[in-house]
Amino acid sequence: MTDQKEYKRQFLEQTLGNDADRPRMGYDELADQVYYKNASPKLDARFAAALKSVEAQDAAVLRLERDYRFIRGIAASLAFLVAFCAVAAALWYRTQASILETGTAQTTHFTDDIGNSVWMKSGSQVRYINTNQAFLQFGETFWVANKAEGIEVVTEKFRVVIFGDASVNVMHRGDYSRVTVLHGSALVVTNTGVSKTLASLEEFSLRGAASRTRQVSQAYFENHWKDNKLYYEEETLEFIFSDLERVFSISIVSPDGLRKQVFSGIVPSNTPQEALAAILPLPYNARQTNPGEYTVGFVTRELL
Repeated sequence: MTDQKEYKRQFLEQTLGNDADRPRMGYDELADQVYYKNASPKLDARFAAALKSVEAQDAAVLRLERDYRFIRGIAASLAFLVAFCAVAAALWYRTQASILETGTAQTTHFTDDIGNSVWMKSGSQVRYINTNQAFLQFGETFWVANKAEGIEVVTEKFRVVIFGDASVNVMHRGDYSRVTVLHGSALVVTNTGVSKTLASLEEFSLRGAASRTRQVSQAYFENHWKDNKLYYEEETLEFIFSDLERVFSISIVSPDGLRKQVFSGIVPSNTPQEALAAILPLPYNARQTNPGEYTVGFVTRELL
């Protein structure tokens, strides 16, 4: 006589198929029903209906699981999108807040987040990349670096690593960039790979592709920051004219012979008239011929 368990197993295999085809829910209950009711063929229809009911329940559960996974995926995507937008907005706000710009005829002083004292001359713009790195878009700045942290100032031509407890002037206008150290030291690395360490009262400049290193006087730092003045040491009038054009957003027309002359001294930067009057030698003068245009002529020193 066939063992009841073996008979039950064989009957279930014939009725329900292999394991993969068996219902996931109510298997034990169905097994008992199948075993005890196998001698009654009239109960086959009830068994088939019960099996179909279990399969329907399984399908419903699978649909619910699929819908739940879909909704959870959408929720996760929305959460990621919200977080991304929040981060992007914070970065945009920080970038905008970190852009510092001065107007004409004013010098701005501030202390940054890590204790560096910074002076910005008129017509300058500085953008902080992070707390230890700033990008000088254009203009002229003077940095008194924090003793512990220091600061790195980047221009389009080079980057300047200002070591702690150093005072350094960094200027960038057009194709001319300059670094001057009052005290302490700074490392200058150009975009072409040239590296130069500057000591106190040393200056490194780039004009186009030409570089120059020289000693400067302390008067550079003592005279022109206090009253928003420009200071030049042995600079050609050609360079000074181009500098004034950028500071005041004007154009200056002048004789070629005059542009080669050299000037040293302090130049007020409140108005173009004051600046030109300070640098032009006798018997030259400058007058405004068109809006935003000044012409230097061989007449008198006074402005017409």
